[in-house]
Amino acid sequence: MIKMKTLLACATMLLIFCSTLSSLGEKSATGSILFNDKRWARIFGDQDITKRVYCPSFQPTGDGGYILLLNRYTLNPNTGEILLCKLDKYGRMKWIKKFDPPGDDFGTHIERSVEGDGYVIVGITSSYGAGREDIWLIKVDENGNEIWNKTIGGKNDDEGKWIQQTTDGGYIIAGWTKSYGITKDQKGCGWVIKIDGEGNEIWNRTFKEGSYLILECITQTDDGGYIAIGNYLDPDLRAQGICVIKLDKYGNMKWKGTYIEENRFHKIYRIIQSRDGGYVVAGYKEGFGHDISWIFKLDKDGNTVWETTFDEEYPIRNFFHSIQQTKDGGYIAVGWCSWPKYEWIWRPLNPFYYFEGWMVKLDAEGKMKWKRIIRAPFMSLLFFDVKQTYDGGFVVAGAASYTGPKPPEESDSGIVIAYMDAFIMKTDNKGRTNPLQLKLSAFFRCLTYWGITHSGMSLSQS
Repeated sequence: MIKMKTLLACATMLLIFCSTLSSLGEKSATGSILFNDKRWARIFGDQDITKRVYCPSFQPTGDGGYILLLNRYTLNPNTGEILLCKLDKYGRMKWIKKFDPPGDDFGTHIERSVEGDGYVIVGITSSYGAGREDIWLIKVDENGNEIWNKTIGGKNDDEGKWIQQTTDGGYIIAGWTKSYGITKDQKGCGWVIKIDGEGNEIWNRTFKEGSYLILECITQTDDGGYIAIGNYLDPDLRAQGICVIKLDKYGNMKWKGTYIEENRFHKIYRIIQSRDGGYVVAGYKEGFGHDISWIFKLDKDGNTVWETTFDEEYPIRNFFHSIQQTKDGGYIAVGWCSWPKYEWIWRPLNPFYYFEGWMVKLDAEGKMKWKRIIRAPFMSLLFFDVKQTYDGGFVVAGAASYTGPKPPEESDSGIVIAYMDAFIMKTDNKGRTNPLQLKLSAFFRCLTYWGITHSGMSLSQS
């Protein structure tokens, strides 16, 4: 049996190599395509394949590399821990730091200090604090060493979704709370918290909409205030809508806008302020039997300027999870999609495929300039975060998920299980990455899933 697996693995590797042989002829300022700072792709998985790893957020570093916020978790028992991973400009791992309390703990966003003295992580902890879940803040230096950590929350569940440094050296946090602001008809309130540079609370505000409001993202605006966005449930309409809230610098609400459709489920993940003072929002809206990637632009008063959706080629599900304004005044959006129009072609080539990562470049008016569909053999890809780099290219991070039979040494029942690894790639300014690295990374991880080898990032020093 093992010999057959080995032969299959060798044959597959040969096909992958031959299919990307032409890419070996590409050159860059750094030489070989395998060590090119313009295009590369990496998959980082744990040696223990029962532990799932993914990257919800990352930041560039001053030396041209990247800091990845990773979550590593298991389902049985239900535990999670936060990892920080430093990469060089080629995507090669330099070091890993681990924050591993005894409970179920996750990071949601990482922010780089403008002073250059490190990073702040916001997340969720069940190990510390006053309630079942609390907001967890961790400040680290540029080498990932902890400077301080704080919890914020009450006796019930509270979660931090986003953090951004403010112009006064402190930070603004968005999330939700079940500990504060709850009324008889409320199951959860949106929560905004202002802290100083040492993590001490300055003020906090709760916001209600529908029966449950979760604020996903917040950013400081040019006037010193803030713009926050989230999703809320309306039980009467049997729907989920979106809520945009403009705050002054003290957290007082200046205006609020909502959007909801009866019996529809819409979700927004990101809001950014554009250079003209407006706001651009990314997420998805539910269509008739499918989900549609959705981006819209608001002016400074919350009025819609333009709206763009993408659904003609992906009739089942597609999302935008992150967006950033680019140097040319346009936008880059990333997310994932499933069941393309020509699924009958791709399914035999990639039998474990379900999601593909995708990137869309828009101009300043929301019109598409180009798009890229990124596929990995034997895997699904999900893109959570994107940043434009100094050379005009892009770095995208998220997860690579493999779905297939359990390895023989775990079980012979043949039941289906999903594995998950952290994924990051560097592209050029047209969204093109390194196809050889991507395919080989996916292939070698699958050798581990199939029980042939044991590859993955080493956590022995973390």
